[in-house]
Amino acid sequence: MPNIKLKTNDGRVFVVDVDVAKCSEMINTMLEDLGGVEERGTGDAELVGTLDKLDGPTFEKVLEWATYYKQGGGGSERTVEEVKEWDANFMSGWDQKTLNEVILAANFLDIKALLDTTFGKVKSMIQGKTPEELRAIFKFDNEVEENVLMGLVDDSNVKLQSSDGARLYLDIEIAKLLPKVKSLMEEKQTMEKVIRLPFDFSATLLEKVVDWVKFHRNDPVAVTEAESSKKFEISLISDWDKKFLKPLDAGDLFEMVLLAHKLEINNLQTLLSGKITSMIIGKEPDEIRSTFLLKNDFSTEEAELVQKENSWVAKN
Repeated sequence: MPNIKLKTNDGRVFVVDVDVAKCSEMINTMLEDLGGVEERGTGDAELVGTLDKLDGPTFEKVLEWATYYKQGGGGSERTVEEVKEWDANFMSGWDQKTLNEVILAANFLDIKALLDTTFGKVKSMIQGKTPEELRAIFKFDNEVEENVLMGLVDDSNVKLQSSDGARLYLDIEIAKLLPKVKSLMEEKQTMEKVIRLPFDFSATLLEKVVDWVKFHRNDPVAVTEAESSKKFEISLISDWDKKFLKPLDAGDLFEMVLLAHKLEINNLQTLLSGKITSMIIGKEPDEIRSTFLLKNDFSTEEAELVQKENSWVAKN
């Protein structure tokens, strides 16, 4: 097969085998528009275009991958394990900037298999991460680049966004474990990648809520308050729930119980309410105020009402 020349935006010119170049749907379309390149023999390669969105070092990596796959890396000549090993070695030593650039290059050149290869490396890195954490990991230059890359990475990921702009990336199946998120998806009859929640949330606390829901995903759902209270007489003393509750201070508990309420996670709401009540029962108003950093005391009636409604906790 003949060779062609392609120029990158830094002025470098690459001589590329036509079959290797055709790994890119974009370049393949370019060749079809020119017509007759493959019938012109193996003489001097002609310059067929400039890749204005790619620099030389990035295009070199794309060509290395495409050459391997052209030589059988993506076909039956090599086992799946061999290809995975080659891919891992190919990407080893890359910094995040290089990974970002190759993803964007694969998207620009329309090379689906290379996108799949790089996405495999990225997918596990984005679960439960906030945009701030992703920017630190992936070195995003701006929100536009973040949205382009994260929009490309995986159709199975969604971005939860609060009314004040906080965001968190989650696997779509994990996101659907949050009843409010699931109902929003069903109302819109869509699997769109951005789910806007009609309230504020702390991304850090939402991560903890997600951890709890994932662990308890197979628990029966409490339909009534009485069922919920009875259920958590047992689970409050479980080792996993104790470890979950231990690092939460009073402020976290209050914020998280409100978040559980807004997300309609009844079992978690009852667990957290029980923990809060256990910290109140038997304490004097001054002790309660000190524990929860309250500016105003509960009235006698309010304190009695809280204790009465959560009297089941005192029995544990």
